[in-house]
Amino acid sequence: MKFGSVLVLGILGVFCRFVLSSFIQSKIDSPLPISTLIINVLGCFLMGVVYVLGVEKSLLSDSLKAGLMAGLLGGFTTFSSYSLELVQLLRSSLYFNFALYFLLSQFLGVSATFFGIFITRLCI
Repeated sequence: MKFGSVLVLGILGVFCRFVLSSFIQSKIDSPLPISTLIINVLGCFLMGVVYVLGVEKSLLSDSLKAGLMAGLLGGFTTFSSYSLELVQLLRSSLYFNFALYFLLSQFLGVSATFFGIFITRLCI
C-alpha cells in the first residue's frame, strides 16, 4: 500500500511541478530560475504541514504520509533542477545571480518549512 501511494502521488507531484513551472515561466520574466525557487519554497512549506499532520499529530496513515512526503512532495520539488541551474549560472559567470539564487533558496526553503510547521501547529 505504501509503495502504491508513493508511486501514484509521485506521478501527481511531477505533473503538478510541470504545470506550475510552465505557468510561472509564462507569467514572470526573471534572470533567476524563479519557477524552481517558488516550487521549492512551496514544497518546503507543504513538507512542514505534512510533518505536523503526519508525524507530530499522527493524523495521517503511514501510507498517506509516505505518499505525500516521498511521493507528492518528492516529485513536486526540484532539487536536481535547482542544482543544474546553479551550475549553469556559474558557467555563465553570473556570480551575483548564483549567490542570490543559492541564498534565497536556502533561506526561503528553511523558512517555509518552519512556517508550515508553525502555521499547522496553530491550526490544529
